[in-house]
Amino acid sequence: MAIKKVYFFKVTLRDKDGNDVDYKELKSLFINIIDLNAFERENFKAIDLTVEDEYRHIIWDVFEYKNSRLFGRLSKQRPSNSILKRDYKTMAKENIGNGDELAGGIEQYTYGSLDYETGIFSLVGALGAPNEKALSNVFWKYNRNYQIELVPIPNAQAIRNVYEGENSEITRVEIDVPLPDTGILQNVFKWDDKELLDAVGDRNLHAAIVLRPLSRKGKITIDSDETRGLLDCITKNKGGYNRARVKAKTRTLSLREYDLFEQNFSYPIDITIYHMVENKRKYFTVDELADIFKQNLVYSFETNRKLLKLLTDR
Repeated sequence: MAIKKVYFFKVTLRDKDGNDVDYKELKSLFINIIDLNAFERENFKAIDLTVEDEYRHIIWDVFEYKNSRLFGRLSKQRPSNSILKRDYKTMAKENIGNGDELAGGIEQYTYGSLDYETGIFSLVGALGAPNEKALSNVFWKYNRNYQIELVPIPNAQAIRNVYEGENSEITRVEIDVPLPDTGILQNVFKWDDKELLDAVGDRNLHAAIVLRPLSRKGKITIDSDETRGLLDCITKNKGGYNRARVKAKTRTLSLREYDLFEQNFSYPIDITIYHMVENKRKYFTVDELADIFKQNLVYSFETNRKLLKLLTDR
């Protein structure tokens, strides 16, 4: 499994003069652009999002766009001489591509999904792949009567809803701190090997402190006053932490984890990249992965729908 994060963006639609337009018009606008400009493939439609100042191609493979959401794969062309194919039995190497990168190439990709009802875009990022800004190329290239802006949903606003929420409760706290000195390690873990303690102490490690109730249904804080007090304590001392996360809920928001160090609101997902066949790993194809990513994106959005609507006032 690969742990990835889904980030969420509020999509704003404007006309060419900069006036706000109802974001629910996005559905008909996207459908029209895709129907008129995309290449029909076997199980998706491909549309070129490359604009004049782009050095390499940006392509959008659209798998779904006419129902309640828009789901697609965003790809960016990579230099073919940066990738090497090798046979690990013989160690022989093979070049990727023929050197004509205008005719064809290799791509790094990620996935995104737009919920039409809320105008919220969900994205799983990947190094070297297009980010959320690539979606604005759709209107720049195919319909300049409109423009869109994708604004990251701030994490601080999500935490504020817990801080100010009714009947808020914290059920788990996890704080990463710098590694304690060797004396503390020796006392806590009963480690007596001085060479080991010295070696561990020199490796710039950190330790995690987890606070959780003994029972599965237990709580650390039982009301809003206690929750605010604990959050204030953690925030006040953030300079001494490497990371701080809490699991919390309110009267109207279900239990979920909040990372107090994250700038933008996100949700973790597990992406399974292979399955076992006759005791061997068989990796999913790119098309099979597309369906796995879609399921995870839809799940992450629906899990957070109520909170996301609250954060975006939609």
